[in-house]
Amino acid sequence: MPSPRQAQAFSSSTSSESSSVPPLDDPLTARAAGQDSPFGDQSPRASLHPVLQVSQDSVPVTQEFPSLPSTKTRTSLKHKYSDLFTAAATETASSDNAGPARRPTNDDALDLGSPGVLLNRKRSVLAPASPDASPIRQRTGKGKAALLGGFQAADDSKPDNPSYLRPPSFAESQFATIIRRQRKRRIVSPTNNQQYAAVSSILDLEASTPTDTPPSNQLPYAARADDANATELGWTNALRRGELKATLDCHHDVPTTTLVSDRQDPLMATHRAWEFAGWGSISLLELPASPLNSDNPRTAQPPRLQFGQWKASALAGNAVTGSVFYALPAVVAVSSVLSPISILIACLLLYPFRPIICELASALSASNAGNYSYLVNISTKLVAVLAAAITLLDAVATGAVSAGTASAYIAGETLTSHAHIDGRLISVLLLVGLAALCLTGLRDSSSVALGMFLLHVLTMVILIIAGVVAWIRSGNSLLHDNWSIGMASLRAPSTGKGIVRAIFDGVCVAFVGLTGFECSPSYINQVKLGEFPKALRNLHIIVVLTEAPLMLLVLALVPMDAILGGSNVLALLGQVAGRGAWLKLFVVVDACLVLCGGIITGIVAFCGLVDTLCDDRVVPRALQRRLPKTGATYPSIALFLALTLIMSATCSFSLTTLSSVFSVSFLCVMTLFGISLVLLKYARPSLPRSPTTNLGMVLLGIGIGITAMAGNFALSPVIIFQTLVYFVAMAAVLVALARRVDLARIFVWLVEQQRSSWLGRLPVKLEKQLIGWIRNERKHPVIYFAKTDDISVLANALYYIQQNEPTSQCKLVHCYKSIDTIPEQLDETFQLVDEIFPTVTVDLVFVEAPFTPQVVHAITHRLGIPISRSFISCPSGRGALVGSQHALSDYGGLRIILP
Repeated sequence: MPSPRQAQAFSSSTSSESSSVPPLDDPLTARAAGQDSPFGDQSPRASLHPVLQVSQDSVPVTQEFPSLPSTKTRTSLKHKYSDLFTAAATETASSDNAGPARRPTNDDALDLGSPGVLLNRKRSVLAPASPDASPIRQRTGKGKAALLGGFQAADDSKPDNPSYLRPPSFAESQFATIIRRQRKRRIVSPTNNQQYAAVSSILDLEASTPTDTPPSNQLPYAARADDANATELGWTNALRRGELKATLDCHHDVPTTTLVSDRQDPLMATHRAWEFAGWGSISLLELPASPLNSDNPRTAQPPRLQFGQWKASALAGNAVTGSVFYALPAVVAVSSVLSPISILIACLLLYPFRPIICELASALSASNAGNYSYLVNISTKLVAVLAAAITLLDAVATGAVSAGTASAYIAGETLTSHAHIDGRLISVLLLVGLAALCLTGLRDSSSVALGMFLLHVLTMVILIIAGVVAWIRSGNSLLHDNWSIGMASLRAPSTGKGIVRAIFDGVCVAFVGLTGFECSPSYINQVKLGEFPKALRNLHIIVVLTEAPLMLLVLALVPMDAILGGSNVLALLGQVAGRGAWLKLFVVVDACLVLCGGIITGIVAFCGLVDTLCDDRVVPRALQRRLPKTGATYPSIALFLALTLIMSATCSFSLTTLSSVFSVSFLCVMTLFGISLVLLKYARPSLPRSPTTNLGMVLLGIGIGITAMAGNFALSPVIIFQTLVYFVAMAAVLVALARRVDLARIFVWLVEQQRSSWLGRLPVKLEKQLIGWIRNERKHPVIYFAKTDDISVLANALYYIQQNEPTSQCKLVHCYKSIDTIPEQLDETFQLVDEIFPTVTVDLVFVEAPFTPQVVHAITHRLGIPISRSFISCPSGRGALVGSQHALSDYGGLRIILP
C-alpha cells in the first residue's frame, strides 16, 4: 500500500492542474465528464479508505446480488439515450478530451466483463458516442424533474427523437470539485493542530494534502484511476463485491487538521473551527444471520407484558378514584350545598378528553412519557422539554396531595386519643416509606394495583349503600338545615357570590377530583390493542357514579360545621352511615391504601418520564442508575422524594394549597393533550391512528382546560405565583440541561473575551477544557433511517438534528432488499448534505435487509445507539418507511422528525 506521502504527492499534482480544464483524475470530476477508469478495480489504492476495509469482527454473511442486465438490454439503452446530448457543447467536450486519461466509449461502458460495470439500469451512465457530446451526464427524468416534464433537446438532425433533460446532479456539476477543494481552507483544529492519522473519505485525499507539498514525478492519473472507489460507481461496485464494510471500532473523535494557522494563537485561527466534525464515509453494515432478521409478521413484535382493560384501569384508577378523598372538602369550601351539581358537571366535562387521549395513544402507542413523547414527535425538542416540566410537576403534586390527604385521615383517627400524631410527620413518613417500598421493585405490580383498585371500589359501593339506607331512616331534616345554611352564605351581601358563580367555582375546583387520568398514557405501550379506550371508559363511569352521589350523601347525613371543619369527610360519613366505628375504620384503611397507591402512581409517572429524558440525553444518564437486585432507578426515586418534600414544605403542608396547585397542574397537562393533538393533525396528518377525533371536540377540550385554570386563578390569585415558581424552576433546570452544549459555547465565548486579562493562561486552559467537554458531549451519534435520495428530505433531517440534538455524528442508514432498489443519487446527495453541515459527520450506512422491527433493533444494537435516538420520517404517505405489515409501535420508540 502506498505511503501517506505518496498519496499526498499524487493529490498535490492533481491540484496543480489548470482551473480551466479540471483534472480528470479527480473522482467527482471524472464522473462529471463521464469517464470511467480504464484501470477498473485492480489498484491497491482502494485500501487507503479507512472504512472500506473489511471489519475483522464482522459476522460473515453470504451476499447474493441480482443478476446483471443482459447485453441486449444495455444495447437498447445505448440507442435509447444516444440522442440525449445537445450539439451546443462541442467546445466543452473537445476541451475535456484533451486530458491524458482516455474517454471510454459506449462499448466500454456496456462491457459486462469490465470490473467497473454498471449495476443496474437505474444507474446506467452512457458516455457520448461522438466528440460532440456534452460532458454533463444526462439521465431520464426523475422526481421533480420528471413531474415538470423537462425540456426538449434542440437537435434539428433528429426531429423525431425528442429527449427530456434534467438539471445535473451534485456529482455531475463542477460544484463538487469546487466545494471539496474548500475543505482545506476550513478544516482547522485550533486545539490540536495535527493531521489525523487516516483520511475519513476517499474523496478527501486532495483536501488532506498540505499546500506546500512538492510536486511528485509519479503519474497521478493512474494512481487516481486505479482506485476502485473513486470511479463512477466505485462504491456500488465495492458494495457488490462485499468490500464495503462498516468498521464499528473506529471512532473519529480526533479533529482533522490540514492547514497550519498563520496566527500565533491557534485558538483564534478560525471562529469556532473546533466544532468541525470531519467528513463522512460510506459503509456496509452486516447483521448477524439470526431469526431476528426474518420478515415474518408473526415475530415482528417482541413478547412483552400485555394488560387488559381492568388492569389498565387499575394502574391509573387508584389515583383517579382516590382523588375523591381530597376533592370533596375543597369543593364544599367554594360551592357549599351546590357541590354535588359542580362535581357532576366536572365529571361530565371530562368526556371530551377521552377521545383526545385515545387518538394520541393510537398514533404514538410506543411513547409512554405522555405529552413529552407526543410533542417530541411533532414539534421541537424545546417545546417537548417544557411539556415535560409540567408533567413532572403534576407527578410531584400527585405524591404531595396523596400523602397530605392520607395523613389527614390518619391524624383524624388519633385526634381524640392521647397518642395524637402530627399530620406533617405522617406525611413525611408516608413519602419516605413508599419511596423505600418502590426501591424493592414493587411499583410495577399490576396485580397489586388491581387488588387495591377493587378494594376501593368495593368500599365506595358499601359506603353508598349504607348511606342511602341511613338517609331513608333519618329523613331530609339535616339536608334541609345544611341547605339553609349554605344558601344563606351564598346569598350574603358581603361574602355571597350567587348561585351561578358558586357552581362555576365548584366546577373549577372539582377537577382535582378527576386527577389520575393524565397518568394513563404512561403505560400505553403495555396495553393490549383496543383495550385502552375501554380502560378510560371504565374510569369515567366509576367517577361519575361515585363522586357526585357521595357528595350528596355527605350533605344529607353530616352537619355543615363538621364538613367544613375536617378533611376526612368520608370517614365521618362512614361513622354516621354505619352506626358505629366499623365502617369508619374500613373507610380510613381504604383511604390510606388507595392514597398510597396514588403516591406510587406519581412515582411511576415521574420515574418513567425521567428515564425517557435520560434516553434522549436531556438529563444526565446518572439518573438511570439501578439497584443490582431490584432494578429500581434509585436516583430518580430519591429526586421525586426530595421534590415532593420541598413542595409540601413550601405549601406549609396545607391540603387546600396543595390541592389548588395540583388542580392547576392537572388542567395544564390535560390542556396539553388537546394542543398536542392539534399539532399532530397539522404536522403529521398521514400518521395512522384510530379512532380520530373531530377538531371541534379537541378545541372544546382545550377551552375547558383553559377556562378551569382561569377559574382556579380567580379563586386564589396566590396560586398563580406559587404554581409559576414551581414550573419555572423545573423548566429552567430541564432547559439548561437540554441546552447544556449551547450554554458551554457561550462560556467559551466569554472566556475568549478574557484572553488578554490579568488571568494569564488560565483562560486558555479553561477554554480547552470547555471545548473538550463539548466534544465529549457531542460524540454520541444518532440514526436517521433514509429511504429517499431527495435532498430536501435529508437536509431537513440534518437541520432538525443540528438544532435539537447535541451530537456531531449522524448515521444515514438505508435498508434495501436488492441493489436495484437503492435510490439513484443517494451517494451524491449524501456527499452534499455532508458538505452543508460541517459540524455533523454524516455517514451513509447500507444494510441489506428489509426495514422490519427486528432489523431496526439489530442495527441499533450493532451501532450501539439507543432506539430513542433513531429517527424516521412520518411512516405513512409520501416517503413512508413503515409498511402496512408492521405498526409503528412494533419498532419500539422511533422518533418521527419529518412530515
